[in-house]
This record gives sequence, structure tokens and C-alpha cells, in this order.
Amino acid sequence: MRIKNWLFGVTIGALCALSVPAMAQQERCCSFQVRHNFRFCLSSGQIANGTWHWNLNAFVSNPPSTNTNAGSMNFTIPPTPFSQTQTVTNQLLGPNQQTCAISSAVAQIFIDQDPNTNCYTGYHEVLGRACAFCRGYSAGGWGSTSVVIGVQNVQGGQIGWQPIIQDRAAAGCETQMIDPVELKVRDSSGRIIDIPLFHLTTYGFTIRPNTQGSLEIIPDNDLDGDGTHDAGSLRIRLDGDIVGGVSGELILEYQAGRVSQAFATGDLSDIPLPNVGEPIRPIDTGYSEVPLRFQIPAGHELVAIQMGGGGQAGEIPRVEGDVNGDGCVDDSDLLAVLFAFGGQGGAEDINGDGIVDDADLLVVLFNFGSGC
Repeated sequence: MRIKNWLFGVTIGALCALSVPAMAQQERCCSFQVRHNFRFCLSSGQIANGTWHWNLNAFVSNPPSTNTNAGSMNFTIPPTPFSQTQTVTNQLLGPNQQTCAISSAVAQIFIDQDPNTNCYTGYHEVLGRACAFCRGYSAGGWGSTSVVIGVQNVQGGQIGWQPIIQDRAAAGCETQMIDPVELKVRDSSGRIIDIPLFHLTTYGFTIRPNTQGSLEIIPDNDLDGDGTHDAGSLRIRLDGDIVGGVSGELILEYQAGRVSQAFATGDLSDIPLPNVGEPIRPIDTGYSEVPLRFQIPAGHELVAIQMGGGGQAGEIPRVEGDVNGDGCVDDSDLLAVLFAFGGQGGAEDINGDGIVDDADLLVVLFNFGSGC
């Protein structure tokens, strides 16, 4: 198929008005870490068994490729502690054999019984990193991990839960973390119900112990490097009142360095949040860990304690008409479509109809300048 004369003239006119940029290196890296230090004590009964689950993904593009590592592993403690690590990586080389995109994810767990007690301590975590070093390439890392602790004859106890979450985002990156703790309870009819004790979702924040040992919430999302925290969201919900534990909700969000939403209820209401409109700042929660108490109601049986967590980093969103994936629809995208004109498939076939034609050129022209 030949290029229509009018469309060719418009396209060449647009190109002549622009300079053609070099294929410059532009490093974009982002990462996440979700780690849970825990200690749980049972008032009675014992651990029957345990299962650790992990799901890791490492993505690079262009062309797209995903490596995965997912599975589960059973364990019993005591007499020996349980410790494992799982990893996945992916890498894409450019035309000169330089690394243009790389991603990785890691999951690990450790759990052991405290000597001469009915308490168990350990941690599990997932972390990932994704980097795109060359124009037109992208990367993403995803991961989740959870541990299910099967129990017998347990009526109550307490989980000391210390989430440590770190978020590092660069321009064009996206990161998000989740962090749930729940009980699996069998009711009098034999049905298994999930009772959430703790749930957290966040991006744009780091949560870690400070020098005084209490958990601190720190804004951490300067995408353009100008010293301003761009955007972040933190949502925590405690539902332990169902089983005689703590309850409450916390929502904290910021945009352009200022608080856009902030409130806390129940057992979280004593955390000193800033007011809406104030600059976002680090917040000392006053807690070294979240105390998740529980007492199983009569006629019910605790089957398992499930502790999870996960996150994602990278995978820069594609802008419509962005053929080379650099986040900007510009003259390089126009040139790519022109040089591939009449070909079949590929990234230049923007509308996916099997051929690179004037319809694909129009998509680039109508979106020219988007994302730049």
C-alpha cells in the first residue's frame, strides 16, 4: 500500500519542523521492599503445619519477555527453623550488547520457635527492582509472599506485627505495596471464614523503625528530582474488634508535597497526622509494632493464621502512539512508523490490524507531544 499524498505531506512537514534526537541513555530505576518482622504467641494449642507461598515476576521490553518463579513449600516447626529464598531475574540487551533493561524479584522467609515458650518469631519479605537504561526499553518487577500457619486447639493469642516497607520510584515508574494479616476460622456450620486483622496498601511512603525504635511513616516519592514529594497514599485498616482485638482506620494521602487527605479512627486515632493542606512530613507512630490480639468466639475454631505481602515496581505505562516506549510521542515515533510502512505487525502496528498503514500514522499525529 502507498502512503496517501496528503498524509505524507503532513507527516514530512511535521518532521521538518523538529530535530531528530539521538538514542540517548536515560536510566530509570524503581524498587520496592515489603518485609514483615513478626512474633506471635499462642495462649494454648500448637502449630500443626505451615505453608509458604511465593510468586515472582521479572518483565523486560522491547520485545516483551517475562520470567516467573512461583510455588509453595510445606514446613513444620520445631524441631528446626524454616528458612528459604527464591529469586527471578530478566535482562534485555540492546543493539550494541549493552544492558538496556533489567528486572529482578526476591522472596524469603525465616521462622523459628522461641525456646521453652509457645511463641514464634521470624520474618518474611519480598523485594524487587526494575531498571530501563536505554531509550525505548522498559522493565517491571512484581512479587508476593505469604505464609499460612496451620494451628490446633488455639483459642487466643497475639501477633506482634512490624511492617517495614520501602518505596523507590523514578520518573515514569509505578510502585505499590500490600500487606494483609488474617485469621481463618471454622464456624459452627463447618464453613471457613476469613477475619482480617490488618490490611495496608501504600505507594510513595517508606515505613521503618527510627532511632528510638518506633515505626516512622516517611514520604518518599520525588519522581522528577526537584526535592518535592509528588504523590503518595497510605491506607491501613484494623478489624480485630470481631475477635476482641484492635480496630480502626488510617488514610493519609499527599499531592505536590502537601497533604490532600488525612484522618484516623479507633486505635489508630492517636497517631499525630498532619492537617490537610500542610506540607507532608515524617510521622512517628509511637508503635514499635502493631499488636494484633485475638480471642476466638465460642463455637468457632481457629484453623490458620495467614500473613502476606507483596509489591510491584516499574512497568512504565505506554502512551498511545508511543511506538518506541520512551513515554513520549515524538518525531522518533513518526520515523519508526514511516520506515515500517507497509510492513506487517510489530510495535509500529499501533492499532493491531496486522499492517503498518496510514491509520497508525494518524494515531501518532493525533497524540503527538503526549507524555513529553
